[in-house]
Amino acid sequence: MFIPASARYSVTLLVFLTLSCSDSLEPGTLGQSYRLHRVAGDALPTVLYTNESGTFHIISQFIHFGPKGTGSLTETAQMVPHTGEPHEPQESTSGIQWAEVDGRVEIEFDCPANVDCLAGPHLIARIDRHALRATWGPQINGRSPLHYVEVVAPQ
Repeated sequence: MFIPASARYSVTLLVFLTLSCSDSLEPGTLGQSYRLHRVAGDALPTVLYTNESGTFHIISQFIHFGPKGTGSLTETAQMVPHTGEPHEPQESTSGIQWAEVDGRVEIEFDCPANVDCLAGPHLIARIDRHALRATWGPQINGRSPLHYVEVVAPQ
């Protein structure tokens, strides 16, 4: 069967545009693990926030999204008091709860028993292919956006 060159060109162009558009406009799917890459455009280590006690430096941070809306956040951070010596960097892991709501991922940090915690969501993220771009929830102040890159498990 003979197909005119103009028809082949039109079909090729249509396929190319369809694939290009769907590829670039789709937000992506949530991966299992992400590494904090930048805070407000600054590479790590950097300042995450400052409060009345001092400045909180983030050295590394990973978010792991588990099944059924659970997961964990692991970070190495250092508190530098306004007066006195900086504390030693500390690594910690805490649980998270997460849900996909209207095209974004809302993350709440687990609150330890007998502690008065701020209401969530604590982080609100948008999926951008293999990355997350997050801002703080309405109850939290800190530098943003927080840019996370997906950590792909070795095959």
